[in-house]
Amino acid sequence: AGPWNNSYLALATQKGIVVIDSGFSKTIAQTVREAIQAEFKRSDFAYLILSHEHTDHILGNAAYSDIPIVGSDLMRGAILSMKSNPRSIADRLAIPEESLARMRQELVKDPKLAENPQVPQGERFWKAVSADYSAGIEYVPPVITFDRHMALNLGDITVHLFSYGHWHSVADTVISVPEEGIVRLGAILYPDHLPVVKNPYGPPEALTAGMVDNWIAVLNEVMAQAGEKTQFISCHGWTDRKS
Repeated sequence: AGPWNNSYLALATQKGIVVIDSGFSKTIAQTVREAIQAEFKRSDFAYLILSHEHTDHILGNAAYSDIPIVGSDLMRGAILSMKSNPRSIADRLAIPEESLARMRQELVKDPKLAENPQVPQGERFWKAVSADYSAGIEYVPPVITFDRHMALNLGDITVHLFSYGHWHSVADTVISVPEEGIVRLGAILYPDHLPVVKNPYGPPEALTAGMVDNWIAVLNEVMAQAGEKTQFISCHGWTDRKS
């Protein structure tokens, strides 16, 4: 959903609705929450689970502040660090206005772009996010945390969370639902390119051999647990199967 094609995974379980990642901002998250509620025709939200700490996945957490938010110890630390030092993510907080400016420049160069419905949709999206950021960001960390692994029993399914440490982000978490044959990979793997390690938004970061080794170890462990029909879901708009 939105210009970055963020994916939102919602699971309707016996013990309530589980949502993975909140999105760019509170308004966007609230809109997604209402859509999930309408789709499932129920409003018993049980948990919000966080896949990693990048702002396009966690700055909508305030829309779920009425339910337990689940994330790793690393996730909680990362969000509290943002709260104490917002300047550390200044580049990411500038994304909405930069994106709006870029869209307007492109429209000047090619007015026919206005005929594409995604253009006004994108403009409305970035305006909503920008307004939320200007009004003041609520940094809402997880209240249920874990070190390496946690299992959430939802009655008919069990959601497994695995914290593997740093690759795409400081707090990469893989979320597995064996009963549904689903693995939510976050942003540690894409079908057509390597994940971004040296993120263009935020503090510069060197790619180390240890990070590469950890990424390979994570992928090996994820694949070892997967079956032939396991569906892998990224945090940005794609699904694939084991091959």
